[in-house]
Amino acid sequence: MVWEYLGIIKRLAKTIQDSSDEKEMRQDVCVTIILAVTAAETFLNLFFQIATKKPEFAEHQQYILKSLNNRLSLEKKVKNWTMTVFNKPIDVTQGIGKNFDDLRQLRNSLMHFNSNETVRVDNVELHNWSDVTVYETLVGIQANDALVAVLELIQKVLELSGLIGPRLKSEMLRWTGFPDVAMAHLIYWSTLDTTYAPASPTTGPG
Repeated sequence: MVWEYLGIIKRLAKTIQDSSDEKEMRQDVCVTIILAVTAAETFLNLFFQIATKKPEFAEHQQYILKSLNNRLSLEKKVKNWTMTVFNKPIDVTQGIGKNFDDLRQLRNSLMHFNSNETVRVDNVELHNWSDVTVYETLVGIQANDALVAVLELIQKVLELSGLIGPRLKSEMLRWTGFPDVAMAHLIYWSTLDTTYAPASPTTGPG
């Protein structure tokens, strides 16, 4: 499913590039952001179950299973799992970790948007009225940023597990359909909204 989710995102990102309908563009960007975070969590859930079946990480198998059974949040999975299993943390305050955490928070804003505002509609008072400001400000480049952020996270986890060189590329291709993050940068945008500054990629197209 990781491969399928990322395939959908890649297809939508290309569609968004050519879209002239702002409403459809926002809809597609919203879907790519939600799917990107879903793809990342699906990868983590599967990869760490597989990794902890290996002798060198087997002592952490029950921890991962317990985390899954207790529905550990995605935020804590990213922060805790690589540190616990590989003794190598992902820093969510900078670089790849921050890029993904920003994406996660953006997804949350789109899925759980609300405010403390009270409005009156047809003489009915509505509390905690939905605030769709984040949704309304989505721009096309954010779809590609979402794809890059999840690929960066997956590649980082694979690296922390001890994979390097051709083996790393092979596993990236197997999990994502991309041999490395650089491939995601082949999706270019003809028009960029200058009010939005995309996160600087940690891996460029070389």
